[in-house]
Amino acid sequence: MILYFHQYLFCLLGSTLATGRISPPLQIAYRSQDVLMNCLSATQVQWYKKGSIIPFMRKNIKLNSLVLRTVSTKDSGSYICYGHHWNQTKFTATSRLFVGCKFK
Repeated sequence: MILYFHQYLFCLLGSTLATGRISPPLQIAYRSQDVLMNCLSATQVQWYKKGSIIPFMRKNIKLNSLVLRTVSTKDSGSYICYGHHWNQTKFTATSRLFVGCKFK
């Protein structure tokens, strides 16, 4: 039943419907840690936060993964991966990052 519904939506929406996801969809990190997010099911991606491309100095992208070095509380928020599948269908996926202090 779900497969038929997905095919029905694809027929209605055409190439605008696509699935993609970020792993992990929710992440908690401490200040000064490195954070890794993977944009799955894509051949080409672009990473955004708050509607803007993430500055080059803050990221390292390898094989559709985003690596944020030495995060701070300012890095908390939603990260969006805009991507293309091998068949050129477009998709977006979102992950949420919470950065906090480590108490002793």
